[in-house]
Amino acid sequence: KSSRKMKLAVVMVDKPGSLMDFTALLSKVGANIVHIGYDRTSVDLAFGDATVSVFLETKGFEHQEEVRRLLKEHGFKFEEIS
Repeated sequence: KSSRKMKLAVVMVDKPGSLMDFTALLSKVGANIVHIGYDRTSVDLAFGDATVSVFLETKGFEHQEEVRRLLKEHGFKFEEIS
């Protein structure tokens, strides 16, 4: 597993602007989005929520920690996927 790659599943409110706000945060810290998927049909989601799967390229471990910290500070619920 490359120390530069990071894959996350992020739960967010499914409303106009949510995805833009999320990607703006990633841009703010310089994380490069390689692939992104948006799912609002999963039975595991609460009504009005969506899961965004995002594959990022980062500068390394410390940069990944910065991404995690920023997402937590802004109230995003996420898990890392391998």
